[in-house]
Amino acid sequence: MARPKYIQFVDTEGNVVEEQEVTQNNYQHETRKICGVWQKIPRVYRKLLKDEKLYAALVTEKIHGDNDRFLGGRVAKQRYVTTELYSALLEPASQVVSC
Repeated sequence: MARPKYIQFVDTEGNVVEEQEVTQNNYQHETRKICGVWQKIPRVYRKLLKDEKLYAALVTEKIHGDNDRFLGGRVAKQRYVTTELYSALLEPASQVVSC
């Protein structure tokens, strides 16, 4: 997967409700981690978060306004993890050898 250019929060109907451009800084370059903070979340979206009806997506490429290259998933409550959504992303090898 190419390095994400955007972090998006999406509702259940597929509408992007928040988008942040990923900027490269020293920490992200050294650790290969991506950080994003959504501050001042409107009440309607706080309710969606509480009800686990909001999704996060890492977007690598946008073509013609569509998100053609992305990896995403539902934002869920984690009792023991309070600040991290993804700790690792696994993707298949580009060439899979079968026996």
